[in-house]
Amino acid sequence: MTQAEHQNPSSYQKTAPIPGYPAIEAIVSSGDLSAVDTSFKQADGRLDTVIREAKGFGKAREAKKAVHAFELTIDLLRQLIQVKSALAEKRKPETQTGTSGLKRKV
Repeated sequence: MTQAEHQNPSSYQKTAPIPGYPAIEAIVSSGDLSAVDTSFKQADGRLDTVIREAKGFGKAREAKKAVHAFELTIDLLRQLIQVKSALAEKRKPETQTGTSGLKRKV
């Protein structure tokens, strides 16, 4: 951070990049996990092969960890979609009544 940014932190905030995850955001926005499911199922099949055919415990252990990570990721995406839906439902009545509390015609 430069001296000017220390004196005026709002200028730094305007130029700082906003982190984002566009691929995840697109999946959650669409609510469609089919592409992710297909991709993970293919990887899961290959990892199962590695687990069965691994000659040492190291590769099998790493493959099992990867399978578990895939499962956790799918669960997380499902939860994000559920939260998004719940927030949309909560927001729905607010947009119909507005901030004044008077009902609008929809």
